[in-house]
Amino acid sequence: MDDAVIENLCEQIEVDVFMVSGDMAYDQNKVYEAIDKHFPEADIAIPPKDNLIYDERHHPKRCANMLEKTAKGTLSWQKNHQYGKRSHSEMAMQRYKELLAYECMPVAWKIRSRK
Repeated sequence: MDDAVIENLCEQIEVDVFMVSGDMAYDQNKVYEAIDKHFPEADIAIPPKDNLIYDERHHPKRCANMLEKTAKGTLSWQKNHQYGKRSHSEMAMQRYKELLAYECMPVAWKIRSRK
C-alpha cells in the first residue's frame, strides 16, 4: 500500500526536502527508490524492520540505516537521524484530521455531539 502512493505524493511536493521520516511500514525498497528519485539529498529516516537482512539488492540508504541501527543501537540511530521530530509531524496531522473530520461531519451529527 505505502509503495503504491509514495511516488504520487513525492510528485506533488515542489520544495526542497532534506529529511523524510516514516515508521517501519515504509521500510521497502520501492519507498526508498521513490524518495531518492525525487529528493536525492534527503536523509531517509525509516527504521529498518527487525528481520531485515543485509542484501545488495536493497536500496543503499536502506542498507545504511540497517547497518547503523545494528552497530549503534536504536536510540543512537534515532538521535542521529532526528527521528523524534516524526512525532511532532504525526501529532500535527492527527489534529488536522480531527478538525477536518468535524468540519466534514453531517450537521445532524454536530447537533447531537453538542448535547
